[in-house]
Amino acid sequence: MCGQTTIDSDAEFQKARTLAFSGKRAEARVILRNLLVIKPANSDAQILLARTYSWDSKYDSARIQLNQVLSYSDKNEDATNALIDVELWSDNYNTALEISNKALKDINPRSEDFLLKKARALSNLNNYKEADSTLQALLKINPKNEKAISALETVKRESRVNKIGVGYEYEHYSTTFTPWHMVSPFYSRKTKYLGTVIGRINYAYRFDEPGIQYEVDMYPKLTKNMYSYFNVGYSKDDIFPDFRFGFSLYRNLPKSWEAEIGLRYLKFTDPTIIYVGSISKYISNYWFSLRPSFIPDKTGNSLSFSFLTRYYFADADNYFTLTLGSGLSPNEFARNTAVLGKQNLKSKKIGLGFQHKIFKRFLLSSTLGYRKDEYQLDLFRDNISFSTGIEMFF
Repeated sequence: MCGQTTIDSDAEFQKARTLAFSGKRAEARVILRNLLVIKPANSDAQILLARTYSWDSKYDSARIQLNQVLSYSDKNEDATNALIDVELWSDNYNTALEISNKALKDINPRSEDFLLKKARALSNLNNYKEADSTLQALLKINPKNEKAISALETVKRESRVNKIGVGYEYEHYSTTFTPWHMVSPFYSRKTKYLGTVIGRINYAYRFDEPGIQYEVDMYPKLTKNMYSYFNVGYSKDDIFPDFRFGFSLYRNLPKSWEAEIGLRYLKFTDPTIIYVGSISKYISNYWFSLRPSFIPDKTGNSLSFSFLTRYYFADADNYFTLTLGSGLSPNEFARNTAVLGKQNLKSKKIGLGFQHKIFKRFLLSSTLGYRKDEYQLDLFRDNISFSTGIEMFF
């Protein structure tokens, strides 16, 4: 009779495991809880139950199960690995580092999983030097560990706080305008308190006139789950706004969601204020973002939308992008004066783009876009745009 119960328990566990890995985690949890009624100290069932909780961002519930396992099996490698993941995923990097160090000391000093997770915790704490040495130690144990090789490349890149680059934009109109050109060299630096700070100079030729604009962007982090964006720009040339200011507040939400709310202020002859927002979601290697913008105006309000999806390849530096839009975006208002007073006219757009890392220190990017604008009532023009850029980390 006891043998039959063991066989049934094994079969039920395998069923729960299949359900959990196929995304049916709630059903898996029902089976796992039943198994724990039969045998409370079933470490396999508790660890899998904790994993399902952590996959659903229920980190406190996951910790309860894993700490129970470690209370009766303090050197359980699977439970310790799962607990480090919980702390990494919930952004408790100091705790993850503490557990990793203890596991390497007390359980297995040559564990590739423990070393890799220790390096990830160190990297997220901006301790790139120790993260590098930890990954080097891992690769001495297993030189073919692909996750360690990829993580080491990321650590080396993240440790380079400076970046320089240049971008070029070209726009062709089917009527009314001659081609537009813009070249934008920039310098970027990661800072402790202001996040990434970017200084940029835009040299443009539009409406058969040259012009220069100076811009600064900042991305300060406010809390663990919140960061912001600031932009200021100045130009004395007519083809740019006299002054521009931008602010957005970003909030990381559960289950890989992110929300944004902000505004853009543009000082042409008359000021223009644009209210912006976005809701974004990561699903596997995809990122989806819906971005509305609203422009109040005495001649008529304007509401526009853009939808952006991005597919990531090996890492965050390599991706392909598709953009769809309706209405005039904040960027289109910020770049020229030709759209002033015309925010109620129709506009549709589509764009394709990519970014690719080359030679480890360089990023190459390009975009190709098409837009159809109503420039007067029932009169339309085609706009074809192309941009390319190169960046170098150091």
